Amino acid sequence: MDVLGDSDDLILSQALESFENFDELDEKDVEFGNFTFDVDEFLKELEKQDNIKTEQYDVRTDPPERFGKPVNSTEIKELHKSQESTNTRRNTSWGVKVFDDWRKSRNANSGLEMQLPDLLSCSSQDLDHILSCFVIECRRADGSPYPPKTLYQLCAAILRFMRDNEIDLNFLDGKDMRFRNFRKTLDARMKQLATEGIGVTIRQADPISPEMENALWEGGHLGMKTSVALTNTIFFYNCKLFGLRGLDEHRSLVTEQFKLDKISDKMFITFYGRTSKNFAGGLNQRNLTAKEVKHDCGPDGPRNLFHVYQTYIDMVGPGSMYRRPLAGEGLKYSKQVMGVNKLGKIIKDMCSGAGFHGNFSNHSGKRTCATNLFQSGIEEQLVMSRTGHRSTAVRNYKRPSQEQLSAVSMALNPPKLGSEENECAAEFEANNSKLPKLMVDPMRTPMINITNCNGDAALTRIQHHVTGVLEHGQRKPYLFTWTDKFSCDTNITINCLLKVLEDVSNDMSLPPTLYIQADNSAKDNKNFILMGFLASLVQQNIFKKIKLSFLMVGHTHEDVDQMFSRVSVHIARKSVPTLPILQDLAREAYHPMPNVQHLENIWDYRQMGISSKVQIVGHSSPHQFKFVKEGDKVLMHFKEWPLKSTTYQGVDVTSLAAAYGNEPQPIQQITEKGRKVFEAMEGDLKKWQDGGKMTEEQIKWWKDHLQRERELPFPSVKRASQFQPFRCPEEAPEVAVPAMQALHDHIRNLKKKSTVKVVHRRA
Repeated sequence: MDVLGDSDDLILSQALESFENFDELDEKDVEFGNFTFDVDEFLKELEKQDNIKTEQYDVRTDPPERFGKPVNSTEIKELHKSQESTNTRRNTSWGVKVFDDWRKSRNANSGLEMQLPDLLSCSSQDLDHILSCFVIECRRADGSPYPPKTLYQLCAAILRFMRDNEIDLNFLDGKDMRFRNFRKTLDARMKQLATEGIGVTIRQADPISPEMENALWEGGHLGMKTSVALTNTIFFYNCKLFGLRGLDEHRSLVTEQFKLDKISDKMFITFYGRTSKNFAGGLNQRNLTAKEVKHDCGPDGPRNLFHVYQTYIDMVGPGSMYRRPLAGEGLKYSKQVMGVNKLGKIIKDMCSGAGFHGNFSNHSGKRTCATNLFQSGIEEQLVMSRTGHRSTAVRNYKRPSQEQLSAVSMALNPPKLGSEENECAAEFEANNSKLPKLMVDPMRTPMINITNCNGDAALTRIQHHVTGVLEHGQRKPYLFTWTDKFSCDTNITINCLLKVLEDVSNDMSLPPTLYIQADNSAKDNKNFILMGFLASLVQQNIFKKIKLSFLMVGHTHEDVDQMFSRVSVHIARKSVPTLPILQDLAREAYHPMPNVQHLENIWDYRQMGISSKVQIVGHSSPHQFKFVKEGDKVLMHFKEWPLKSTTYQGVDVTSLAAAYGNEPQPIQQITEKGRKVFEAMEGDLKKWQDGGKMTEEQIKWWKDHLQRERELPFPSVKRASQFQPFRCPEEAPEVAVPAMQALHDHIRNLKKKSTVKVVHRRA
């Protein structure tokens, strides 16, 4: 056994380095010629020079204890038992007791030949039959049947008991065909109970709403007026802020798990978790870490939790988090740890004292955490980081607000006009002065093949993209076709908007407000290019205000889609050999007749935005934006949803709008994709003609069309700078506005906050 430490190795190596080539050494003195070498003296001198501390080490003594004491089988089992959840152990005992009571009752009423054996003595065949009988016959003590989930828990408890006794018969394993009959019986019995209405209503703890929470503060049940109120506050916010469970995580909590920090003008409470139900730290969780949550307490104030926690921790000191509060005025605590029974009903007593009606328990705290985050629109992954869930079980903790449930109902009711709760619909109907109200969407059905004339599938077909715009103020639909000579990006959207604005303008002058509703697509619409362009329209006084709204994911039913649907159905299975035929069919398909145009060249506004030194970030989540001019600044206000109950946030976009101050340049070059498809189409024209799929006149048209598509003429679209400053519309009689769909009825009162800011682009 090696009993020498690192310092011993160093000393001996230095001492013996000079005479390592000699075979024999005396124990004390070694003679080299005419001098004597004393090893002890050498070591002492070495200690003085190199500050190396030598130790007198007896190599014959035993080393210090490095390993633990030997353990036996009993101690190993005790270790296993100590780390098993108390609730799991209790549940296992309960399940086995129910089974034993049932078995004894059945044996007492049966003959000797029908006696059921003990669980540990059953063969797989016997177990399959016995458990099938058990799940059908078992009842509560009052004779009522167990709910379906409880029935399953009984079986799971029996399985744990058998595994604890080293019997490997997993009758719940769907792949084990030995217990197929039992699983079918259990499944059928659970379905039967559910059909009878047993166990379909689950009793869950109710969350504490913000209104209730405020009432608890105002009523003195939360706060720092008394020791009991302070204890309630710490317990409740340990649940709400850090997602602690009802009792088990609180019992082992110590004050050392909390760290309070002040960084500049911000105050933080950091919680360092240990083991919990979701993190036991065992073999299967070796790659997981304990929960660590850093909570920003927000601005200073009378309810700032930083001061609450600081006061409480200073009073109770290190050790157990919960000490017994003492009655009387002032904050006083006993050194005695709060009992389990008292700790287990803190929230229940608090809510009962406040006069709340409902199922409130300690579990209401964690449910409040998940529910508040869910109703605020926080992403599920961030919710799970607070609650500690690692699966979708967190969804069971979320409760929709009454407003959200009402919004779902409103979304399914017949459509109404002039709903005060829907800001978009109200504004659309209230503004009857023919303000431009544009709904923009690229066609999401398959792009139209102009040569859809039942020809050879191997021949080239030119795909024509379609962008639709509905101008609701004057009830004018527009369809713009374009080929792959252009990239599919925001330039298409901007140029289509300019075309429509030119058409609805009065001598290039427009009303003060523009409403735009667009598809929630970052590539086409929801990007800083379009937002910078709209900001520039306000900066140039072309509009006084622009409201930009985006549809929610999965909308699919607005009237632009309806127009696209009618066009697609009308041209289906028709021969569409040329663009003029396509345009005529599109005009026939929808009423009122669309204004159909083909884009031969467009202005490159996208390049102007890209060349800007700033851009907008964080704009992907909000669904409504408002651009206005205040003094010399252009502000972009935004909010998550178009609801009157929520307020706008704002950001200065003047520097981004300035990037569009110069005149845009036309697109200078067609795309590589467009060039290749034009060449391929030109090469296949003769094959189209030889196959009898096109007439000579159509072939001539195609040659001219391909030649025009290769060219980039001066755009026919008016530039933004060519518009006059906005004009205030004259009063006009009310115009019947078509029934608008309820744009966002079912997302009322969502309060998610986004951060949108202007940042410098990377060089």
